[in-house]
Amino acid sequence: MFYKRLFDALRSKSSRNLVRDLILGEKIEVRISPATKSVEYYVGDRKISDRELKELLSSGILIGDQKESLIACPTDGSYSLNVILTCPVHRRPLTKIEIFEDMATGSIVHGGSEKAALQRPAARGYFLRCEAGETVVNPVYSFRCEKGHVFSFQDALVVNVQKYRLNENAIKKLSKYFDIVNAVTDVLKEHSYQVNDDEREIKGLSGTEYEFDVKASQKNHNVLVYITEGERLEEVLSLLPKLYDIAQAGELPLLFIIVTSKQFNQDLLRIFDRYNARTIVSDDLNEIKDFLDKSLK
Repeated sequence: MFYKRLFDALRSKSSRNLVRDLILGEKIEVRISPATKSVEYYVGDRKISDRELKELLSSGILIGDQKESLIACPTDGSYSLNVILTCPVHRRPLTKIEIFEDMATGSIVHGGSEKAALQRPAARGYFLRCEAGETVVNPVYSFRCEKGHVFSFQDALVVNVQKYRLNENAIKKLSKYFDIVNAVTDVLKEHSYQVNDDEREIKGLSGTEYEFDVKASQKNHNVLVYITEGERLEEVLSLLPKLYDIAQAGELPLLFIIVTSKQFNQDLLRIFDRYNARTIVSDDLNEIKDFLDKSLK
């Protein structure tokens, strides 16, 4: 069932593009909306919808990582923050910090050792200089976001975030899947077929659109490719009503290719003959390409 959900997710146009970007090294970024105070997930500049996130999680392609609380800027939602000290009078960041015991006369003045002064600053007090030139004692802690906005903790957005990442156990299978898609696409293009990765749907008489792993067109003929593990009888049988619906709409493919690493029941395969189906049982890219090349001649 794991691999069926995985392959089903990869047939989804949006999920496939997201997964391809993740395999190529893109990271899932967390962004926080200041308007709604909600957590959003992005891959590059593309937002992952709730539906896509659920689909990728249920398929095992993504897994939840650690949970954490983030402090974010109320202006732009950034959580790449620097802690700063702010003058409570002028509300400006302090640019010069001096620690003192009796009186401060230098750039950094401290009684006793530097280590002792830094370990117990509260006992000695803070002597700081504001950008306006005023000396400040006991300043306010604030934050500055990566865009330069300064704000206090009281104004901050505090959100709980679930981090997500690509499932390492699925990476090998995902990479193999895309290798097969690329190999099949190359052969189809060599035979002058038009292949568009974003157009892999074909409509049946019922009006339902079915997605396949590869769809290629040449004049009025289509080649459809379906990639599966093949050991689940229910999955294979579920293809029959789809192909029947497509055939009733007059969209019977010139060729329907099933690529699987597991052997199908031969009696079952005979049922597919009426739908111009061919099956290659292999996960070797060269064998798959040779098989498709011969099938197209």
